Amino acid sequence: MNCNIVRDLLPLYRDEVVSEESRELVEEHLETCAECRKTLEDINENIEIKNTPDTEQQIASGFKVLKKKLHRNTVIRITVAVISSVAVVAAMTYGVFFYEMPVPYNEVKQSITQPVNSAFDIINDIGSHKSVNLITRGDTLYISCSDTLWTRYIARPDRPGSLFFNPIISIEPETPDIPELPEVAEEPEIPEMPDSVLDPGPPSAPPAPPAPPAPPAPPAPPAPPAPDLFSLIGDVTKVFYIEGNLGKLAFDDSMFSMAAANAVLLWEKQ
Repeated sequence: MNCNIVRDLLPLYRDEVVSEESRELVEEHLETCAECRKTLEDINENIEIKNTPDTEQQIASGFKVLKKKLHRNTVIRITVAVISSVAVVAAMTYGVFFYEMPVPYNEVKQSITQPVNSAFDIINDIGSHKSVNLITRGDTLYISCSDTLWTRYIARPDRPGSLFFNPIISIEPETPDIPELPEVAEEPEIPEMPDSVLDPGPPSAPPAPPAPPAPPAPPAPPAPPAPDLFSLIGDVTKVFYIEGNLGKLAFDDSMFSMAAANAVLLWEKQ
């Protein structure tokens, strides 16, 4: 048999997938052909090298690395999902329970259901909102209200006194009276010597007059009493409502002036 034909059949012969007649022909040829036997040996060595334990270990290590990567990616996806869920829940909680929105004037007006005789009546009527900001300027009281989604649509307080007051009172402190200092005693006059007294020599220096006592330190002025919010409210003659964050506007004169120009009169003393 031709060597080229035998070499083509050697891989199949090695794997035992040739017919019985072909196997007998290949074996007869191998008995007489050293080159073909060498080719068969090379085929066997290559197959053994491919099936060595090192190669199998490399394959197993590759599977372990792939498994670790898949596990790490899974952990990362789960962590990102948890963080995203926590962030969404925190944002929803803040938006529902803590983020405050200004209350429109028409809602405040609807809250005033009783006859208004003073600023106290207005504050009691609008007490169903989440928070109320108050600021006095002279005899005028400015009010702004705010609600959260929770207090506005779900669990609106239904009784006065359930709100959070944020009074921002503008008062000019009185200048305390400074007590007058005691008058300093005048220096005593030195009497003149009579002419009958002989001049015994150069006159000696007169003794220095005693130093006047130091005036007592003026007492510290008493601390001004804490402003009584409700007594100040009782003195106002006008109450205006501002749609906005009065707590921030109070510290910006220009912005407050613009907001006060658009304020709505709620009550005026008759």
